[in-house]
Amino acid sequence: MERELDLVELYHLLTFRPASETPRLLPGSLDHAGDFAVHLNYARKLMLVNLSSKDILLQNAASSVAELVHWLEAHVRGNLQQAQAAWASRLYISLSDAVAGGLDARGAFEQLHTQKVIDAYLGKDDLM
Repeated sequence: MERELDLVELYHLLTFRPASETPRLLPGSLDHAGDFAVHLNYARKLMLVNLSSKDILLQNAASSVAELVHWLEAHVRGNLQQAQAAWASRLYISLSDAVAGGLDARGAFEQLHTQKVIDAYLGKDDLM
């Protein structure tokens, strides 16, 4: 994973996005982050209504949303340790999706990174 982090850091440097050398919470609108977390949590609860225990797709989607909610809430509370734990959970769920689906995670990441660098070079760069 070190290589992937290095590539993302390179992308950040190429596109003038922040790349912190020390752990920190991301800057942003905490009021809006709190509101966004509330709305996402409501959507997650709707996803869980009548969800079959065999529905891995929606279970993983709901778990991803729950961890995104935790990550936002940790930022609102100013808790770096909780934000880091929620980030790690989001990453783990994404990697679990790749394993469960037999996806070529490394190949897909490298293809995406290459395209993002090309887009940045051509001035077609979008926010992440």
